[in-house]
Amino acid sequence: DTADYSYSLAASSDGKIGITWTRYLYDSASDLYNYNIWFAILDTVGRITFGPVNLTNSNEWGNYENGNTVGVYDSRIAATNDNHFMITWNKWSQSDGLENIYYTIRQSNGTMVVPITNVTSSSGNTDYGYVVLTSLTNNRFFISYIRWEYSDPYYYSYNLFRVLDSNGTIVKPESGLDYRIEDAVQLSGGNILFTLTYDDGIRYGILNGTTYVPIYVSGTITHPSNTSYVNTVST
Repeated sequence: DTADYSYSLAASSDGKIGITWTRYLYDSASDLYNYNIWFAILDTVGRITFGPVNLTNSNEWGNYENGNTVGVYDSRIAATNDNHFMITWNKWSQSDGLENIYYTIRQSNGTMVVPITNVTSSSGNTDYGYVVLTSLTNNRFFISYIRWEYSDPYYYSYNLFRVLDSNGTIVKPESGLDYRIEDAVQLSGGNILFTLTYDDGIRYGILNGTTYVPIYVSGTITHPSNTSYVNTVST
C-alpha cells in the first residue's frame, strides 16, 4: 500500500512551484513500513518540470511493535528571491529514540545547492521538532524549532531558531527564543510576524527582521463575542 500526505508548497520568484510531501509504504506480507520525503517542481500551469524525486532514499523498513520504525515526516518548504528552495523534515529512529531535523536546498530547476544536511544533532537525552520555516529578504531562510532535554522523570523544552542564506551559509547561529512559534511570515517592511499559543489562547508577535529581537507580543486574541481562540492560525 502507498499513501502520500503532509504536503507543503512554496512559489519561487521565477514562477516555479516547489512541493514536498511524505510517502508511506506498507508491505502487508511482512507487516513492515517505510517512509520517505519526496520533492517536485511545477510551472505556473501545473506541469511538472522536475521530479518527482525521492530526497531521503530510505530503504529502512520497520514495525512499531518490533521497535525498529524509522520515520521521516513533517516536511516544509520555502523559496528565496534568488529562486532557491529549502526543504526541511524530521527523522525519528525508534531503536535509539533519536529525532533530528534535516534540510536540503535546490534551485528552481532542481539542481542541488546543498545536499542533505542535519540542522540538529540529538543525543540519548535530547530530541528536536516542531519546525517553522519561512523565507526572508536578502535570500535568507528563518528556521525555528524546539529542543527537548530529558532527565527522568522530567523534561525541559527550549525554543530555538537560526537563519541561513540560500546557499546554506549560517547568517545567525542557533539562538534562543522566548516563545514557541507556531507560524511566521515576513512583512513588507522587513519585520517578522509570528503566531504563538499560550494556555489562554492565541497571541501574535513581531521580530526585528535583521536582529531577530522581539519587538512586540500581543495579549490573547479574542473574538468580538469575547471568545478566545485556542487553535493555531496560519499567516
